[in-house]
Amino acid sequence: MAVVLLAGWLACFLHDSQDQQLLAEVCGALNVTVSPGPVVDYLEGENATLLCHVSQKRRKDSLLAVRWFFARPNSPEALMVKMTKLRVVQYYGNYSRSAFRQRLCLLEERRGALYTLSVLTLRQADQGHYVCKVQEISKHRNKWTAWSNGSSATEMRGKGICALWGEMGGQISGPSSNRRDRGPQMALLG
Repeated sequence: MAVVLLAGWLACFLHDSQDQQLLAEVCGALNVTVSPGPVVDYLEGENATLLCHVSQKRRKDSLLAVRWFFARPNSPEALMVKMTKLRVVQYYGNYSRSAFRQRLCLLEERRGALYTLSVLTLRQADQGHYVCKVQEISKHRNKWTAWSNGSSATEMRGKGICALWGEMGGQISGPSSNRRDRGPQMALLG
């Protein structure tokens, strides 16, 4: 396969053994965007929803495999959950345990365009780097073939009550913190 830059686009040319051109099409990665981002702050106990937007598929009949990875600071990425090309959700590693599976939910909101990862009842251990990796797949000559890939990421941080105290002008609402002279009664989360 030869790859040539033409007017700002990459063109792929596939040749057979006699150097005859079999296929010419625009090469390109999937456009994948994660939101909110690039950094998002949450309070412990809240639910977080991360959106993985996908566009610029190369083939109309292709299917997508969507994988979410997670890495704590200074740690390698680990596959958390995957939606296969046949839209089956699979959990991996520690995330396959019942306690984690009850807190993770991967859904396809718009076919081939929008996927949501919900992390329920956030904990300090959920702080880190979340990456959505998408692979475009279709059948070619009775074999599944990957046509393009794309990925995007966001950083999720726990936001402590003490940090919110300053942002809210020293006021925190709620039954245990409605007196300004006592100050915040909760410890910093992150």
